[in-house]
Amino acid sequence: LHHGHDNDNDNNTTTATWYGITLDGRVMKTPLGLPLSVPSLPLALAIASEWDQQNLTIKPAQMPHMTMVCTTIDQLTIPSVRIDTINKILAYLKNDTTCYFADPTEDRVLYKRQSKTWEKLHQWIETDVKYGLGYKPAIAHGGSEGLIMSRFRKSSNKEAGLPHDEELMNQAKLFLHSCNAWTLAAMQNVTTEAKSFLVGMAVVRSVGIVSGKNDADAVNGGILNPIGPFHDDTKKAIKASRVEEEFQIENWGLVEGGHDYDRLNCSIQMHAATVLLQSIATASMQK
Repeated sequence: LHHGHDNDNDNNTTTATWYGITLDGRVMKTPLGLPLSVPSLPLALAIASEWDQQNLTIKPAQMPHMTMVCTTIDQLTIPSVRIDTINKILAYLKNDTTCYFADPTEDRVLYKRQSKTWEKLHQWIETDVKYGLGYKPAIAHGGSEGLIMSRFRKSSNKEAGLPHDEELMNQAKLFLHSCNAWTLAAMQNVTTEAKSFLVGMAVVRSVGIVSGKNDADAVNGGILNPIGPFHDDTKKAIKASRVEEEFQIENWGLVEGGHDYDRLNCSIQMHAATVLLQSIATASMQK
């Protein structure tokens, strides 16, 4: 590792320490040739550790921190790419996996499990006006209802998907626009893996960092105070993401090379996003 500082020229003070990663004695760069540096020593060490685990063949799937950091530096600092990423993440809300429940008259066991796992998430999204969305998301029960509710509509937004309240969609959009590049990269990672905007938002809020700085109400005595239903517990997010698949495994068995890989990949991506968020949040507090 090597490190440097960002200086505030107006006040002649050091504002941040950035860490780079060396490979074979050379400082690494992103795919676009930009310096690969992060404002957090734990995050830099995590990236270095991922490279230490590589052999003759580089396996990007085993390098989630490296992937997210490169995405942040190369892509999410470009305004047009940032807007496109926000729109793609927002699209997951229209068909959020946690909004599709089994029909209780057809599959009572699965419905109960979904309700138990997603209840606190939905309550938080609806009732926490400041950190959630403040509105109840649309819910579908059973395949037929889900198909009908998510059909294409001739409305102002002209988008297929669940008929969420327009204000809920607006609040979700405001949340995404408030995220800095690091947070947006983690949000994208979790949302894509979970197929759920709501899970992604809850993971971001659980760390307590938004808009590139710590929310004043999320910090107590210099320690990040977890917000939301996951309470800084990534396992809860993983569980919320895998309700149906784990239910099917219990009933029909595990397919080696399929289900086990999906379990591992979900855990890797979720924990990596949380580590990035926590590392950046801690670094911002130390400025």
